[in-house]
Amino acid sequence: MTIENFSKFNVFGFEFELFDPDNSVPAETKPGKVYEPSISKFLIELLSKERNISFADIGAHYGYFTNLVGSISKDVDIHCFEPNPAFVDILNTNIQRNGVIANIHEIALSDTKGSIPFFNRTMKTSDNEPGAFSVASDTFDSYIANLSIAPSIVKIDVHGAEGKVLKGMKNSLNHIVKHLFVEIHAKHILVDYSYAEFFDFIKQSGMTIYELVDFRYNDTPILRLLTKEELAKFSDYSTWTEEQINFERMIYACS
Repeated sequence: MTIENFSKFNVFGFEFELFDPDNSVPAETKPGKVYEPSISKFLIELLSKERNISFADIGAHYGYFTNLVGSISKDVDIHCFEPNPAFVDILNTNIQRNGVIANIHEIALSDTKGSIPFFNRTMKTSDNEPGAFSVASDTFDSYIANLSIAPSIVKIDVHGAEGKVLKGMKNSLNHIVKHLFVEIHAKHILVDYSYAEFFDFIKQSGMTIYELVDFRYNDTPILRLLTKEELAKFSDYSTWTEEQINFERMIYACS
């Protein structure tokens, strides 16, 4: 990899470089905006108020948010979870490039401990699908307990396996996680759990759930409280717009 492979990012004044071989960030960035500006600004605000905290980047991919958080604050204990070994190599290259101190965990967080078939960025596959491979899995609760870490800010982007991750972090949602960001994907790539079940896993913890409205467009986070009625509407896939289907939706929950 040469220096030309790295793209420079300036996210509301915080700078880092990223090797992004398939241009995944530009592909989902709206013209004139930074990538997912609502979440970026939200994280900046949270990290300006809290110190000596831990951040979990679940589905870290190439490390955009890992490197953003590392550029915002050197005091954050960063943990990246990424099961695809090809992405792990790039993730490691990117954190070294930016001098970010982060712990990389090459594991799929799920609802059970064992191994699961995986392809590219999703569990939506089978062992006999061409290109699929097996990865180790564990629940978030079990894994962080064994490591004796306690992430209070968690971002989940797991391309349809949201329910499996949330199912495996019941104890953490009740006692550890204070701020939760979950990217909610289109129905056709969901694995095992429905939208209604996602929300039930979070509600059982007592957390309040919001939608980050137009999270790819808004520089300032706009929170819409998801009442019982709004959660039911969100869970009805027929109400999703084409934009929401193609570019996902984002929820934020807090204790």
